[in-house]
Amino acid sequence: MVFEKSLLFEKLNELDDGRKYIELINCVCDKFKDYLEAIKKLFGDYTDHGIKHSESVLRILDGVYELKKKDENLFNSVLNLFENIMEDGTKYTELTDEILWCADKNILFVNPIKRIVKPQSKLDLLAIRRILKELN
Repeated sequence: MVFEKSLLFEKLNELDDGRKYIELINCVCDKFKDYLEAIKKLFGDYTDHGIKHSESVLRILDGVYELKKKDENLFNSVLNLFENIMEDGTKYTELTDEILWCADKNILFVNPIKRIVKPQSKLDLLAIRRILKELN
């Protein structure tokens, strides 16, 4: 199963009846495996993009929620940074804690020569926008 190690399965395992949901998801995936393969063949680029986008959202969301538990101020600073991120880069004057946190989590790329930060990839930018939309 593709999502066995995902946050969704981890959270479902924490629920008393979560195992039932996991079994249901596995049954649906098994039952429709042929259909899913056919869809993937027909729309391979799109589904791969969707899966990678979902993985980016989950990866960043996991990090952000973990940060919220540990340091509320840094969490708010990271969200503020996300709101100001541009696709082609955002200028910075100094390396702040939020920039360093994002670079450490491979969310943002820091270019010290041009003094800009930008998303590691287009998918990360889309994930950042999606997360901001969800949290606002």
